[in-house]
Amino acid sequence: MNKTKLEGINNLILILILFGIGVLMLLPFIWMFFTSLKDWGEIFKFPPTLFPSKLRWENYKELFQIAPVIAWLKNSLFLSIVSTIGVLLSSSIVAFAFAMMNFKGKGFWFSILLLTMMVPFHVTMIPQYILFRYLGWINTLKPLWVPTFTGAPYMIFLLRQFYRSVPNSYFESARIDGASFWQIFYRIYVPLSLPVTVTVALLTFINQWNYFLGPLIYLNDINKMTITAGLSFLQGQSFGYWNYIMAGSTIAVLPILFLFLLTQKYIIEGIMLQAGLK
Repeated sequence: MNKTKLEGINNLILILILFGIGVLMLLPFIWMFFTSLKDWGEIFKFPPTLFPSKLRWENYKELFQIAPVIAWLKNSLFLSIVSTIGVLLSSSIVAFAFAMMNFKGKGFWFSILLLTMMVPFHVTMIPQYILFRYLGWINTLKPLWVPTFTGAPYMIFLLRQFYRSVPNSYFESARIDGASFWQIFYRIYVPLSLPVTVTVALLTFINQWNYFLGPLIYLNDINKMTITAGLSFLQGQSFGYWNYIMAGSTIAVLPILFLFLLTQKYIIEGIMLQAGLK
């Protein structure tokens, strides 16, 4: 068997393995979608079936009738967009400072920044709640988006690593030409960092869109809930509208899926840059 044919067989085996893994990864989403089209009684049928006996598209219409889904989607979209803007603005500036500027205690403060990623949210949950209650922000969306303008440690680290990978000659040439740090930042480093910036934006958007615990802690009005937190109100201790919950979950997944398909080119490029492959 020649080398070309052997490589073809290996590639075919690899494709089949990846296809199988892809099907396994998609199976929960397929189950969620078809469950959203089932009658309530059919969901608990044993043995369980994947495909519904009758497609019940009315579940989506009834979901919007029994719950303020539009308000939830608006709140989720608002928080995700504003939080993404906040994280990009603050994290990119801080990352550039840590990467390219020299100041006293730079290593110490960066170490402190990294240490904050090791502190669980549950440790700071009560102090944060007390602070936001003192500010009068409880039952508002402010606790969910205002802190994003103070930066995100992991995103700062990710952007800093990219800025440090840019050839130092760009920075030195701009300084010789008389450019300020701000001019170097938004004229050179921001355009060069488009792939990693898109990656940071997508990760932030997804995290905020899927954020579940925060809205439950700070919000009391059901109309101010996000889509992920709002759907939890359809599930009781002994009873749940599982067909409606699955319909809402399907709706909640669609924006993330669309956004990923739209930006996957930049995500892959950003990952390759971080891995040193380009």
